[in-house]
Amino acid sequence: MKIIIDQIAEIKIRQTARYIHQKFGTTARSNFITEIKRIVKLLNVNPCLGVVERYLEGAPVLYRSIVIQRRDKIIYWINDEIIEIVDFWDCLREPENQAKRLM
Repeated sequence: MKIIIDQIAEIKIRQTARYIHQKFGTTARSNFITEIKRIVKLLNVNPCLGVVERYLEGAPVLYRSIVIQRRDKIIYWINDEIIEIVDFWDCLREPENQAKRLM
């Protein structure tokens, strides 16, 4: 399957990587990026790997999410042969507010 990363999701991932680098160093940033790449590869093999995102129930499409290192979530949906990563959430923030953009 083809995987597309939305511009907003990409920006948020880069911001998170930059924050991790500033607070925890190069190794932590590298581990974070490696984990993102690992999850993307897993999605390519098993698109339904993520759980249905409960904060996005009732949205026009079925959004799924995968938690990354207990602190962040990749939000995506499946469209025919395309997996579109549409957002990246900080799990420590209010999920209802983050979900508003996709509803």
